Amino acid sequence: PKANILVVDDNTVNLQVAEGLLSKFKVKIHTATSGKESLNLIFSDNSPKYDIIFMDIQLPGMDGYSAARNIRRLPREEAMTVPILAMTANAFSQDVEKAFDSGMNAHIAKPIDVDELFQKLYHFLYS
Repeated sequence: PKANILVVDDNTVNLQVAEGLLSKFKVKIHTATSGKESLNLIFSDNSPKYDIIFMDIQLPGMDGYSAARNIRRLPREEAMTVPILAMTANAFSQDVEKAFDSGMNAHIAKPIDVDELFQKLYHFLYS
């Protein structure tokens, strides 16, 4: 079965780039443009169970850190276990630390290193 991936980014170009890169894998890509929209999708009974979430940090309204913390608090079993990976231009060590503190599993700096993206995707989906 195809893995369901949620990419959260408010920039349509970034969403298109991520979709283009991820489409090399046999996955189903879903998108959200805000932290609140990502929570609504995850909490919706109509949405699939996501196998991995790529989360931008600088989002309108609710930033990626807050979205990750809120996802981890959702009353759904997969909310505690779904891998959440920060995809952000914020790449200082304190940004990486904030990502982990908010419940994220990994950090990918923008501009995206394709090898790193594929390595982390493979790690979280298949190992």
